[in-house]
Amino acid sequence: ALREQEVQQERKQAEASLRQSEARYRAVSQSASDAIVTADGAGTIVGWNQGAERMFGYSAAEILGQPLILLIPSRFRARHLEGMKRVQGGGESRVIGKTVELAGIRKDGSEFPLELSLARWEVAGGSFCTGIIRDITERKRAVEALRESESRFRNLVETTGDFIWEVDTNVVYTYASPQIRDILGYEPAEVLGKTPFDLMPPEEAKRVAAIFTPLSKAGEPFANLENTNLHKDGRPVVLETSGVPFIGRDGKPGGYRGIDRDIT
Repeated sequence: ALREQEVQQERKQAEASLRQSEARYRAVSQSASDAIVTADGAGTIVGWNQGAERMFGYSAAEILGQPLILLIPSRFRARHLEGMKRVQGGGESRVIGKTVELAGIRKDGSEFPLELSLARWEVAGGSFCTGIIRDITERKRAVEALRESESRFRNLVETTGDFIWEVDTNVVYTYASPQIRDILGYEPAEVLGKTPFDLMPPEEAKRVAAIFTPLSKAGEPFANLENTNLHKDGRPVVLETSGVPFIGRDGKPGGYRGIDRDIT
């Protein structure tokens, strides 16, 4: 009798722990900004949080019991069903345990890019998959805007007649535009790792360094600084140089970016 009481007590404690665990999961799931969706082994949606409701536009009452393919654009559904069959047949899923980018479709029919992290788990009642889904529309827009900006910058740099450059905090070239070929006779790759002072006669390098160093320490821009460089063939070339400091991705000074114009 004593042992039976102990078993019952242990069962009650286990049930209480399970209820607490489920309550914590529901609290986290419902407060998450990401969509959390669970489907059973047949691909039927059995779990749906508020983040999923906001993201896809379906209420839990509308979506629970519906097939998961309802959230997938029609052109991708055949591939999804093939993957489901492979997993049900004991094969490995290509997305379980990974973060992948896919397309989703909302209740109103609009498509959007999403990032999916998928986990598979099993209980006595069968196997289930839970996905954490993040809408990456804004990230995609930002990436595309950056790509367009970089494309415009490249077009500008490669069509202007001036030499565009970037140096790091040690005044070493980290970028040289193609126009350096016409102005100083060097290929861009030839000057990477060098400093602008390496391209000047020694006395000119000292003179320009004396002007530039205080500005660099103070992080100040400069404009129209005349300086004489040596062309690769040895002849002098007078440049007019302007530059501005920039901040690196780590939030610290990254060096200078600027422009050289041939005023010989």
